[in-house]
Amino acid sequence: MHSEIQKLEDRELLEMILEPQPNWRDLLSVLIQRHHNSLLARCYAYLRNRHDAEDAAQETELRAFRAIRNFRRDASFRTWLFAIGDRQCHDLARKRARHVLDEHIRSLIEIHEENLARAGRADESAAAVNKVLARLPRRERDVIMLRFYLDLPLQEMAGQLGLGLSATKMRLYRALESFSAQMLKQQQRALPNA
Repeated sequence: MHSEIQKLEDRELLEMILEPQPNWRDLLSVLIQRHHNSLLARCYAYLRNRHDAEDAAQETELRAFRAIRNFRRDASFRTWLFAIGDRQCHDLARKRARHVLDEHIRSLIEIHEENLARAGRADESAAAVNKVLARLPRRERDVIMLRFYLDLPLQEMAGQLGLGLSATKMRLYRALESFSAQMLKQQQRALPNA
């Protein structure tokens, strides 16, 4: 029976899956496994990291399993599966980028605090961060405050700022770049001359 299933084309398997059949889950597993290597390669091409690609492919397959009843027959299964995979990769890359930026800012602040502590001025850390924030243009300062002080997710920030999600992300990334550059300058000024 298994070899007969393997010989079926995708659309034939889909018809069997979408009709009420007791073994539809097994059939869907066969269909998903048929495209697993291509999906994994596509995720790897997008993310450039084997572990992330495996995570994205696994989550894609799980989502396909949950959403198969919503499959419209206007595209091939492979196209549908890859569309889910592309969204997963995009979401994962966006989360990773945000995490890297958050970590970068935290690292800058920690380095600054260590330098101040070595100089016996640990209490100046918050003042230094506030000083850098004060030098930023209001638009940049506001977006940093919403993200890091109020801890708002990007969607809520977009609503607060009256912007679209992509414009909010771009404004945040630019503000973080400005903050990083100003923070580095502040750190250099705080270091004692050797």
